[in-house]
Amino acid sequence: MNKLLTSLNKENTNEYQLIGISSSLKEYRLAYFINRALGLDLRRLKDLRTTGKANDEVTPFSLFSYPEENNHITYYLLSNKNTRSNLIPDLRTTDYFLLIKKKIENSKIADVLNRLKRVSTIQTAFLLEISNIRDFFYILTDLEIHEIELLQN
Repeated sequence: MNKLLTSLNKENTNEYQLIGISSSLKEYRLAYFINRALGLDLRRLKDLRTTGKANDEVTPFSLFSYPEENNHITYYLLSNKNTRSNLIPDLRTTDYFLLIKKKIENSKIADVLNRLKRVSTIQTAFLLEISNIRDFFYILTDLEIHEIELLQN
């Protein structure tokens, strides 16, 4: 993957919030239910292709996105699993991640979690601390590069 200059650095990863989701649904069905629960319009993008730090093999993961223009928030739904590996190997039991690009208030994130937990097809949803996830910075970097490449096409 062509490594373009990005504005991301390890210090500004605190602009993101990450929610782990466990659900047996296919990603497009989960996106539909998340859209209904949160009033979003997550849309499928080209798969995020990333490499794990220990593995040089590029692997694709499902990716959905919704930019909320009014509040300058972008929501991403990322699959944690594909046929060969996990996006975040330390979180094998987590099926999906809802990544929120912008730090939002604790009451708003609690509301998001409560709405997700009310969806009958979601077994659980929980807030994750990005700083505790090994090498997550590299996933964010790959995501930002992926967005730039999509804009260029």
